[in-house]
Amino acid sequence: MLKRVLVLAIVAGAMVFAGCGEKGGGSSGRVAIVDLNKIVKDTGHASKIEEARGVRERNLQISVRVLSQEVQAKLATEVEKVGKRPEAKVPTAPTDAEKKILTEWIGKMRGLEQMRLDAQNRIRQAVYQQRQVNQQAIVAEVTKIRDRIKPLAQRIAREKGMDIVVTTSSVLVHDDAVDITDAVFKEVNDLLKAGEFPTVKIPEPLKVTPRTTTTNPAPTPKTP
Repeated sequence: MLKRVLVLAIVAGAMVFAGCGEKGGGSSGRVAIVDLNKIVKDTGHASKIEEARGVRERNLQISVRVLSQEVQAKLATEVEKVGKRPEAKVPTAPTDAEKKILTEWIGKMRGLEQMRLDAQNRIRQAVYQQRQVNQQAIVAEVTKIRDRIKPLAQRIAREKGMDIVVTTSSVLVHDDAVDITDAVFKEVNDLLKAGEFPTVKIPEPLKVTPRTTTTNPAPTPKTP
């Protein structure tokens, strides 16, 4: 997943690198190549992005588990309030009052079942939305790095007499002579050492106090 997101984010920036030369005459039309994936990997940013992704996913799983436990606890309380299924004194001939009590009990149990389904749907929707947010965070990290690399690549390309920069993912074959990846990486590394290059923020892992387990877990409400 991470590799796919990284590639999509970097490829999306390929056209941004194009046409970096000065306007006007003297344009050579020569193309420089830079391997952004290699730079992101060699600087350690790729592993940091993956670490951050893993923490976000683990935090999401913990949140889901806690929410599910809360739903189950609430459901167990409500089931206990409703009580057991009412039994008629004469099962083959229940009175109207007994029928009414049974009908009300069935209605309450159906309501609890709907509550359980609604809670599951809300959790499922929340998980989907949070995963979207997590993926956007990855893309944002890569975009931030790419945007910081862009002016470096532009300047280095101009210094070498080239006025267009594209990523290796945009070309099938290229001459090593036009590959400026090493030169760009050297400057990125210098900026890293000086604390002037974007860093990847690792989220704080969620810490949950273990709940005391019960010997009677909440049953799933069922109606006849």
